[in-house]
Amino acid sequence: MNTPALPANGDHLLRVPEVLKRARISRATLYRLRRTGQFPPAIQLTTRTIAWRASEIDAWLENLPAYSIATGQADPANNLRIK
Repeated sequence: MNTPALPANGDHLLRVPEVLKRARISRATLYRLRRTGQFPPAIQLTTRTIAWRASEIDAWLENLPAYSIATGQADPANNLRIK
């Protein structure tokens, strides 16, 4: 597994609880997104600890397609973002 390097540009790291709060997703959703390759790569800090660059999580959130409650699917015509 290729582990991304630690941030050197002043970007800070977010651990799982902070990612869940910032992305407003459940732990199960986080792990599903990771498993399917739909989430930014984590940095392995220790054998049991992972983290993400805050800038990568913010970029991922900005690029999420808007969600249509009416259809239950992503709606690219809608410019609303999930935050």
